Amino acid sequence: MDHSFGEYLRMLRRSKGMNSKEVAERAGVVASYITMVETGKRGVPNPDMLRKLSAIFNCSYLGMMIKAGHISEEEVLGYREQEQRARQKGATQ
Repeated sequence: MDHSFGEYLRMLRRSKGMNSKEVAERAGVVASYITMVETGKRGVPNPDMLRKLSAIFNCSYLGMMIKAGHISEEEVLGYREQEQRARQKGATQ
């Protein structure tokens, strides 16, 4: 199993000086859930949990979604380009 998201989560947690229990309480889960994600014994969190974690760590939700593999950077860039073209088209009409 790929541990990169778990390692990323552990790095975020440690950078904030928090332990697993503190993160878990704020996210509304048990501490063992956080530990299992960090050690790769559990898959990446779902998008709702990632939103909670991004708020706890004050980091980008979109970045967490990419890191977790729910979306790719290419998808984000493609969406942004589409939106930009739609705005430009709307401005010229």
